[in-house]
Amino acid sequence: MITTPLRRSLATPALRPALTAAAGFSSSASKAPHFERRVFSGIQPTGMPHFGNFAGALSNWARLSAEYRHEAYPPQQSDGPLAHPSQLYCIVDLHSLTVPRRPGAPTPAEQTRDMAIGILASGVRAHGYDGPAGPSNPDVVLFCQSHLHEHSELTWLLTCQTPMGMLRRMTQWKDKWQSMNKATTETENLGQGDPENLLAGLMMYPVLMAADVLAYRATEVPVGDDQRQHLELARELARMFNNSTKRTVFPPPRTVLPDLAPGAARLMSLRDPTRKMSKSDPAAGSRLMIDDSPEDLRRKIARAVTDSEMGVTYEPDRRPGIANLLSIMALCQNDLRTAADLAAGVVHTPESLARDLAHAGHAVLKQAVADALCARMAPVHEEVSRLRADPDLVDEILRMGAERARAIARETMVDARAALGMLERW
Repeated sequence: MITTPLRRSLATPALRPALTAAAGFSSSASKAPHFERRVFSGIQPTGMPHFGNFAGALSNWARLSAEYRHEAYPPQQSDGPLAHPSQLYCIVDLHSLTVPRRPGAPTPAEQTRDMAIGILASGVRAHGYDGPAGPSNPDVVLFCQSHLHEHSELTWLLTCQTPMGMLRRMTQWKDKWQSMNKATTETENLGQGDPENLLAGLMMYPVLMAADVLAYRATEVPVGDDQRQHLELARELARMFNNSTKRTVFPPPRTVLPDLAPGAARLMSLRDPTRKMSKSDPAAGSRLMIDDSPEDLRRKIARAVTDSEMGVTYEPDRRPGIANLLSIMALCQNDLRTAADLAAGVVHTPESLARDLAHAGHAVLKQAVADALCARMAPVHEEVSRLRADPDLVDEILRMGAERARAIARETMVDARAALGMLERW
């Protein structure tokens, strides 16, 4: 029996009720279709996650994955087929193909496996994985997007109903393309520069994202604020498909903005604290990786940019370097709270830590941050090492996840094809 409580929920009371048994979609003409609550979220395979990924999306996934639908998995049916999972977490490797791969970069397969290891080590309790955070949760699956052809097939069905004007209004592909235009000469022949050379995949990937969500008839999608526009497109495409076929095949997915822990929203580069922590930064010392050794973590914190002002205050706009270190420390200290701390309602915030360290020098602050960071990341680093030594286990978790996700996506495609009047598959 899984009894681990959720310390936080993704955001809203709607995510708190017990998850009901998944029965899929009813097309009965006598009553409105019923869609079971289902959560879907994806992340691109950029290799091992950095601390910003860990503190943001992955921590939310881990907290949500502690929920367990006992009524959907009765012990007496443990040998029978499992109910459909209500939480699907996907490594969206097809999306990563929209940006040209640099010469010498890790292969998509290597980056996908590293991301899977990072997700599991961060505490996501996927089916088939017994980790430090708790036993395997059959209600949660982790899988690779390209392992299910239903994503690509549904993308085409939706593309055929998507006006180009809707895609042109998307802002993120423009930002990515502009960023690619700043690339070095060695990549300028891969689609950058002349608008006529814009790669079609870059413009079309919002439709693929919509297909990712709608293939599982997800009702809730936890995403960052930068993805809100794409979820609005998914809602619109679901509405257009339903209206054009006169069948309610897809529910309108609801955007859920994560309820981030104190400080998680402002994790910045250690070298330039006015910019977000990112793996695209060429300076390795600008970011904390979840597989960094304790020595690497301490060295990066010791070299983090601060300022020349004495004392410690939390003023993100005026003192971004100090604020960034306090945010990192608050995140770690909250995760290290004891049962007594939780019972007493203890919460560490960057502001409270700044008051505690108001008269400390920068060296003292950095030492305190490094101590908290190393203590928090020690079990994560250990689990990363264990999983890297057992790639077969990681692949098996992804295989099982894809198999169970496919059972949902296959039902969706049967209904979508029928709604369009296509010949039934044999």
